[in-house]
Amino acid sequence: MAKAKSTHTAPVCHTRQIKMGQMRYDYRRKDRSQAKVPWLRLQGHWLERAGFAIDAPVTVRVMAGCLVLTTQET
Repeated sequence: MAKAKSTHTAPVCHTRQIKMGQMRYDYRRKDRSQAKVPWLRLQGHWLERAGFAIDAPVTVRVMAGCLVLTTQET
């Protein structure tokens, strides 16, 4: 018995290189000074193509040296 052709293709994995930035942050500092903290900004049509629609909830899993972003596809 022949198998039907599948129209589903496996997602393609792409690597993007970005640079960690910094921003000043004064939340809950007793001396009211500002501390530098790491900062990332992700934007672009590639996010939507990867399944991250505008206003979609995103879960961030944090591990040493690794962040994993996941969303529920609608």
